[in-house]
Amino acid sequence: MKRLLTFFSFLFHPIVVPLLSTLLYFLLTYQYFDSIELITIIGQITIMTILIPITIYKLLQSLGKIRSTVMLHSPKERALPFAINVVLLLLLKYYVLYNNSAYTLILYFDGLIISYTLLLIGVLFKQKFSVHATLLLSCITFIVFTMIANQSNNIILLNVLILITGITLSSRLYLQAHNTREIIIGSLIGSLPQVLMWLNI
Repeated sequence: MKRLLTFFSFLFHPIVVPLLSTLLYFLLTYQYFDSIELITIIGQITIMTILIPITIYKLLQSLGKIRSTVMLHSPKERALPFAINVVLLLLLKYYVLYNNSAYTLILYFDGLIISYTLLLIGVLFKQKFSVHATLLLSCITFIVFTMIANQSNNIILLNVLILITGITLSSRLYLQAHNTREIIIGSLIGSLPQVLMWLNI
């Protein structure tokens, strides 16, 4: 059981969730984009949300600023990676994705910028919230609104997402990486900015 829960905790690490959200978004809306645009956007997001952060985290680890590039345990370790994520997401929005037709996808990244800013503020007040919960709930909320906007009734996809989120967050509790309060607040930090973005369309 512990191995399975640990596997989910690593498989759905926060760093991969923006790409997962992007792939699910295009799964629901691919008919509105040509293949070149799809590949370009997916490639850009992969570079900005996975490859560059991993490179920077490795550098921070080599400098002794963080102990691990996989899981950040203490609030102090989280401050710099969170700030870096905010900067990278701002660059992604304003300089990488600014000239494409995936407007609602940009709204998702707007919500993520708010979420990471709130996580960073929490760290500054020495509070640690679940980043797994934040990113996974941001994904679910975004996909729900995408389904509503596109009148898609993909209940199977939604149920799978909820199941994955439930198992992953249970793994965080089981592994004692977070308590219930940190999971709940992390979930709100992830979901509420996405709701706010869609309410302001």
